Amino acid sequence: MSDVEYYRGDLAILKMLTGGDALKGRQKLVQGSSEIVVNGLVMIVSNYPLGSLDTSNAIARRMRVFPVENVPKEIREDLLI
Repeated sequence: MSDVEYYRGDLAILKMLTGGDALKGRQKLVQGSSEIVVNGLVMIVSNYPLGSLDTSNAIARRMRVFPVENVPKEIREDLLI
């Protein structure tokens, strides 16, 4: 997703990824495709509250929000890559 306040695109792949559905994938330099089920965690970090124009509550049910309100007083340049 790009860095915008509201994502207006399709969330079907994100729903499949977080819902345990099979995704169709393709390995580089190999003919054909296969289905995989991702067993992992999706982490989205944002400067804005997350939101979409999706009317179902599928994303909201899977989302855990951790608000961070402590802003550092000084920026450590050695942490910026």
